[in-house]
Amino acid sequence: MSRSPGGQLCAVFADAAAREAAYRFVRNDAIAWEALSRSASAATVERCLQQPLVFVPIDATSLNLRDPDGRRGMGTIGTHGVGAQGLHVMTAIAVDGRGVPVGTCGQRFWARTERVGLGRDDYDPRSVEQKETRYWLEVLKDVQAGFATSPRGTRPFFQLDRGGDAWPILTHAVDEGLLLTTRATHNRRVGKKKYLWPTVAAVEPQGSYALQVPEGPNRTARRAVVQLQFRAVELDVKERRSGLRRKLAMWAVRVFEVDTAPRGEERIEWMLLTTCPVHTIDDALFVVRGYTTRWRIEEFHKTLKSGACNLEDSMLHRRENVQRFAVLSSSVAIHLQRLLHLSRTSPDEPATALLTRHEIDATILLRKPAGVSVGETPSISAVVRWIADLGGFMGPAQATIRKASAGGQSIRQPGAIILRRGLERILPVATLLSDGSLRL
Repeated sequence: MSRSPGGQLCAVFADAAAREAAYRFVRNDAIAWEALSRSASAATVERCLQQPLVFVPIDATSLNLRDPDGRRGMGTIGTHGVGAQGLHVMTAIAVDGRGVPVGTCGQRFWARTERVGLGRDDYDPRSVEQKETRYWLEVLKDVQAGFATSPRGTRPFFQLDRGGDAWPILTHAVDEGLLLTTRATHNRRVGKKKYLWPTVAAVEPQGSYALQVPEGPNRTARRAVVQLQFRAVELDVKERRSGLRRKLAMWAVRVFEVDTAPRGEERIEWMLLTTCPVHTIDDALFVVRGYTTRWRIEEFHKTLKSGACNLEDSMLHRRENVQRFAVLSSSVAIHLQRLLHLSRTSPDEPATALLTRHEIDATILLRKPAGVSVGETPSISAVVRWIADLGGFMGPAQATIRKASAGGQSIRQPGAIILRRGLERILPVATLLSDGSLRL
């Protein structure tokens, strides 16, 4: 699957026997998707052993999987009136200090069977165990348990978007001593007749810097100039169901863009709540850098759902089968993202860091780069670029990429779909090399 990603097994496996084996695997009820997920998480933790801290973005998305007659076991997704079917999935990924995805380290699936349409400030009388908030907590606890086994004490620093601004998540983070940052949704009380936003906004800006913003939905790629404000806050949180109140000591960091937002787009403005102590501008910058790793999980979702892996094309007949296939596809999606980001952030690493000898040799045979022979080990950036060329990439030459990157210019880079096409083209040659059918 990593060499030939796709949403349908019949497209992934060209060999009939391998295809039949793959279908038997994903249909086998003796194989729990939870066990596959734990295995992926254990591999991720092992890859993080050399690092004292890794960023762990967590976010949810929906998988659009048609189920018109209700036989697949799907639920509703999106706006209730639209009638779309599918699954919801909450995923945690580990990202190293360079911003390179390392792997998945927690996952939960669920089918939504009840109407969900509460506004931000509407009161939901259900208990935490009955709300979808529980999936945030379950994934948090899964990641905690996974990294607790690390012999070198690698610590996760959780990064959550607005959905993480809920009192059960904040109290859990404080009580367990977790490192966690979430983007604030609620203008919470922080003292007698004081509230979060005006309290932090009243602080004199303590620094500014340039933030490289990637392209996204309703977001133009740009170099944004932002200012920072930060201070310690004591959140007054209340469980309305029981009336229990808590005081939570945290720090708030406000990031707001100054005069660099394109016309018609909202400027960047984040209010970040964090358990990481923020006493200096460097502390604040570290918190913001951690939060920007959330963009990696947005890229992961795109690659998984409708990009290179095309999981939403799956026609597997049962929810359990889809979940097994989704865990495997998640590992493939993060592998593709890792290839792309490692080639950009550590371009001189040897290609053997992520690719097999046969994949490298197949790329050299098909691409025929000048001055490079089969058996040599080029850099990861060179081989990824050659694979992208085989997939149809029309960007600038590699030397131009290096020069533009050094100058801080925005340049076109190959993406996951182009990389998938290139991997598919080297697959037959790599397979012949690995089984000995092709000798060099």
